Amino acid sequence: PEAIYLHGSRQYQVRNLDWDGRRAYVVPVEVEYYTDAESKVTIKVLHTDQEEEIRDGIRTSLGDLSVSRVVVGYKKVRFHTHENLGWGNVHLPEQEMHTGGFWVSFPDSIGDELNLTREKLGGAMQGAAHLLRQIVPIWILSDPADIRSVPMVRSPFTEQPTVYIYESIPGGVGFARRIFDMFDEIVKGALSLARECPCEEGCPSCVGPAIETGEGGKDGAVALLKLLTT
Repeated sequence: PEAIYLHGSRQYQVRNLDWDGRRAYVVPVEVEYYTDAESKVTIKVLHTDQEEEIRDGIRTSLGDLSVSRVVVGYKKVRFHTHENLGWGNVHLPEQEMHTGGFWVSFPDSIGDELNLTREKLGGAMQGAAHLLRQIVPIWILSDPADIRSVPMVRSPFTEQPTVYIYESIPGGVGFARRIFDMFDEIVKGALSLARECPCEEGCPSCVGPAIETGEGGKDGAVALLKLLTT
């Protein structure tokens, strides 16, 4: 309820949600913002199909994931400027699916190597994950909604700083394999996007809003991605 969706170039607001009946009741509105869901994601690696070491301590992996996702809220985002206009709470059941995934893990020493505190490392990983999600669909020819990215300063599975990219389609359709095979090109594309973006500290077009990545988040994301190029 209260979410804004676009359909046929018109805006609609959800007034009531019948989860069990799989129906959303909407009314046409004219507002200056859209809404973006905020969710919590838990990832479990079910099986690792392939791994590759890029350099000492940095590994890329391909496999099957169990993804549990629950939407906890939404934010109102102004058109054109992408300003955050407010938040709302959401109470929906948790959803779980098995799908294909790709992940890249860094050694525990990566923060010290890049002179980043734990907090700044989190911002850098958030920015890198956002950049990769922006650029991956262009390389693998998917819809942007088919791909999700989740950064973890310490993944329960790898016990290292890890960025997961997974398919939002149950079972997966092979996008994760294409990411694994084309990762070097994808990283170079992400770096190019960050460098050519005129923003100083971050924006939705590259690493995400500076309020989410924190001070130095853009520079940290670029530094992380540089380590992934071969």
